[in-house]
Amino acid sequence: MLTRRGVDIRASTAVRSIETERVRLENDTIDAATIVLTAGIVPSAVAGAIPVVLDQRGRIAVDATMRSRSHPQVWALGDCAAIPGPDGRPYPALAQHAIREARHLAENIRAVVDGRSPSAFMFRSLGTMASLGHTRAVALVFGVRLTGFLAWWLRRTYYLFQMPRWDRRLRIVLDWTVALFFRPDITRVDLRVEREQVRQARQLVDRSTTGNRKMEVLTRRSVDEQ
Repeated sequence: MLTRRGVDIRASTAVRSIETERVRLENDTIDAATIVLTAGIVPSAVAGAIPVVLDQRGRIAVDATMRSRSHPQVWALGDCAAIPGPDGRPYPALAQHAIREARHLAENIRAVVDGRSPSAFMFRSLGTMASLGHTRAVALVFGVRLTGFLAWWLRRTYYLFQMPRWDRRLRIVLDWTVALFFRPDITRVDLRVEREQVRQARQLVDRSTTGNRKMEVLTRRSVDEQ
């Protein structure tokens, strides 16, 4: 479908560098006036700054109950956690997993508070869907491959019913319907506020870590003096 639209797909191709109006690959160079980069999902900077054991990607290393391997009082889920599945590989950072992880984590915390043992999180993916634009999409649902308008409609319907309350769903349907008759609204997203929030969160974590170290030193001195 993308090939028919003139898209040049290069799988398993590493990008060496991105320059002004140019992208350098391992064995080729692509001239481009507009470059759009989607580099995948990275863990939250705040989660990565917490002094707990992390995996190679910077996610909090947890066991199957979503409890930190180094600090039992810390729990993590979603994009910032590496939750092992039954096969030992971490679950993917998808919304369908995060929603169920949150519910299971809440039950585990309640179990620990009540003096019971937490249970392992286990979930089998329902499938994956991706929009290609212009009422076209691809989907793999329960092992069945779908393409074109049917996949696009299924994807939109699924996400619509994930929204809370019917009044919000109705507003979304009206917005989608109006958008069918007009060109896309190009919006510039300014991330300065989010970057400032991340910077402040990192400073807060650093201050907390420094404060804990000072308290530990003072405690040790008090013990030594006694």
